Amino acid sequence: MLYILTMTLMFGTAMVSRKNKLIGAGGMAVLAYLAGAADPYTTTDYQVYFNHYNIMGLEVSPFEKGYTQLAMLFLNHGMSYAQFRVFFSFLAFLIMYLGVIQFTSNVALYTGLYGVTFFCNDATQIRNLMMISLVLLGAGLLIKPNKYLKLMGIFVFLISTQFHDLGFIFLLIIPLTLIPGAKLKRLIKPLVSLLVLLAGIIVILGKSRIANLMSLFLGKFSSRVDSTTSVTSHFARGISKSSAIEVIVVVLSMVLLAWLFSRIFTIKLKQDIVFYTKFKVLTIGLSISLLTIILIFMSPDYSRISRNASLFMLVLLSLLTEKSEIRLSKNSLASVMIVSIVLFCNTFVNSTIWGSTYTDSIPYILQIKKS
Repeated sequence: MLYILTMTLMFGTAMVSRKNKLIGAGGMAVLAYLAGAADPYTTTDYQVYFNHYNIMGLEVSPFEKGYTQLAMLFLNHGMSYAQFRVFFSFLAFLIMYLGVIQFTSNVALYTGLYGVTFFCNDATQIRNLMMISLVLLGAGLLIKPNKYLKLMGIFVFLISTQFHDLGFIFLLIIPLTLIPGAKLKRLIKPLVSLLVLLAGIIVILGKSRIANLMSLFLGKFSSRVDSTTSVTSHFARGISKSSAIEVIVVVLSMVLLAWLFSRIFTIKLKQDIVFYTKFKVLTIGLSISLLTIILIFMSPDYSRISRNASLFMLVLLSLLTEKSEIRLSKNSLASVMIVSIVLFCNTFVNSTIWGSTYTDSIPYILQIKKS
């Protein structure tokens, strides 16, 4: 009931006001509580984190140093895993909030969209939640004109890699922001063609070479002790071609939406440099999802890249809604329908790809059902 009321409030607020940081913050606090107080018996990753938390210091932690050191701090002060998880979740959502408000004041819409799309994934994969929250904050600092804030943004990006290795992929945002927008736009088509070609090569020749290259990279830079083993086993376990194609279609649909938005808002992008800078960084963040095209054939775990990148689309939608005049018309209703269909498909694919154990846990994460 709390979840349903919160989502209703978020979308209702977004319809009547586009400056809603405070109400949006309240909505994020509810999501933080739901993620932190997740049911230990029905949340799929809960027991894994619980077990490792309770034997930290007695084993070599399988997690990245950022997560491990923070967990050790709480454990050494006599805190239970449940207490640590609540703190960790609220901290991650605070960071996410600080990242979102760098781009838009329409936080309620973002919170509502996130709550009905990818929230349950991140409530399950809690390290991923912290990583993508830090990435959003890092991206938000990159748009600032102050060079010290930009440097802080780069530092925040680096910290994200200490909570999940996939943070390394989002480091690409940093150099890409230095390339002029017009040139980036011209690169999209040949880049997609190249990635599709590489995906075909991986399917034909196998995934072992890519896995070995990634293992070599993570062996040098990752703070996770077993990162190379994780890549060669868990992150190279294969995926059905039908599931891989579903993910690729969703990725291309999201990138196509961003391209359509750039055409619709061409005049505003030319007139408003602040809006242009925000739009550029958000579309770069979303475009990182294109890497999923070549990696998804290795393992369903790489669908996280497109899911994480999709949060940039949610921020972009909130920004565009804040800046544009919304009128009831056939065109606006058609746009809402298209966006809704793409987001629904994205959510559906990123839910079913994890199997029935995860999808069955969703009502319990949202506390619609009790175990």
